[in-house]
Amino acid sequence: MRVVSVLLILASAVVFAYDLPEGHSRVEDCIVVNFKYPLREISVNNVNGIATIGISSLDSLARRYDVYMIDQLFVGSKHPEDPNEIDLSGYYRIWFDPVHSVDEVLSAYEANEWVEHVEPIDICPIFRTVPNDTYFDSQWALDQGNDHDIDAPEGWDIEHGDDSPIIAIADTGVDYEHPDLGGDDLPYSGGNI
Repeated sequence: MRVVSVLLILASAVVFAYDLPEGHSRVEDCIVVNFKYPLREISVNNVNGIATIGISSLDSLARRYDVYMIDQLFVGSKHPEDPNEIDLSGYYRIWFDPVHSVDEVLSAYEANEWVEHVEPIDICPIFRTVPNDTYFDSQWALDQGNDHDIDAPEGWDIEHGDDSPIIAIADTGVDYEHPDLGGDDLPYSGGNI
């Protein structure tokens, strides 16, 4: 049994030991745990600064990793009566002292018999595309600090453009007799201008 526990811990350590993409980070004092059914609606008690739920193996982990808070991720969710519905009631955030490594806490909870699965909380930053146009800052309508603009950089993060559409510009010419252009005062000799 001890060998199986060690193998499970090592296997889960390999799963969680992936490198985060550049620019991404991880919440260092919290993980997400999905408890197995019927352990869904739990009552959290705070005993000497440690959050306990009355399950000895989970309370032991809480003491080992200084868990100070356990809260439901999808607040108010209940176990569905219909088995075809997605059950979000077992997802809880476990907040612990950041002196412990996230990978260590993940591995320990993953090996617990009451836990269906655990996840780290990765932080993926929202990138803002800023063009290398030296005059971009002069184009006030595209991006302003007071947000009276069209949010062009934010749009460029969503849509990068496509050179496959063919666009035709149907120019029917100029009405030189229009009053905005001076009406009949414009000299026009005919032919192309």
